[in-house]
Amino acid sequence: MIADGLPPRILSIGLVRLLAFAALFFFWQAAFESLRGSGWDRLLIDTLTVAPAAALVNALAPQTGVYADGARIVSPTEQLSILPGCEGADAFLLLLCGVLCARRGWRETSLGLGLGLLVVYAANLCRIVALFFAAIRDRHLFYLLHAYLGPLAVVGVAVLFFALWLGRSERRVPA
Repeated sequence: MIADGLPPRILSIGLVRLLAFAALFFFWQAAFESLRGSGWDRLLIDTLTVAPAAALVNALAPQTGVYADGARIVSPTEQLSILPGCEGADAFLLLLCGVLCARRGWRETSLGLGLGLLVVYAANLCRIVALFFAAIRDRHLFYLLHAYLGPLAVVGVAVLFFALWLGRSERRVPA
């Protein structure tokens, strides 16, 4: 096993961090889910996800005639509904918990959370735009992107960002 040569103290610290990560993720996920159906949900989906995604589709392909209608991206030939869970919050919550459990200083932690939010947000917008174009052109590709590749890509971007941030940030040393 990988951990065979590690001292028990390092193994217990790793286990404590893993449990802290899981507890934090459970807490933040439950808190986020408690907001479903509220004005916060509409702000996050309609305003911060659908409207920018529709604008991005129009910037890339103005001939599609896309517009945002609440939680839907609408064109003359297609409608893509953005449902709760499609806003990329899960990937950000994973990143949030990883950054908070990494034991870095406030400056590094704030930078990791702020930049991480922007990176995950941009990755999710790209996922939604790709889903819209796939829905127009190829239903099989849409289902593959929607069910597997898109969510995996957004989480992968979050993990890659976390690894890069972790490697570049300074570890907090207890006083």
